[in-house]
Amino acid sequence: MVDMHVRRHSVEELTQIVAFLLRFGAGPNSGHGYPVAGRTPLMLAAETDIPGLFELLVEHGGDPLKPDARGQNSFQIATAFQSHRVLMWLRRSAR
Repeated sequence: MVDMHVRRHSVEELTQIVAFLLRFGAGPNSGHGYPVAGRTPLMLAAETDIPGLFELLVEHGGDPLKPDARGQNSFQIATAFQSHRVLMWLRRSAR
């Protein structure tokens, strides 16, 4: 499903959509029921390996350490999905 959305919209379009939603109060830490209960928009950005989008969500209060219902945080999700660019961003930001 994630691949379908990325094919349907460019990364630039997705980033613009997210920026618009953030501007009007969307929460980067708001838990959703899909694909896992408690999964946040920040976690989905980690899963899809879009570091610019991940950074935008963090800048708007996204918490990379917040766990979902399975206890996984954004770092663990990025690791599981081999999201190398987001992992690199997280490592740089931790310094």
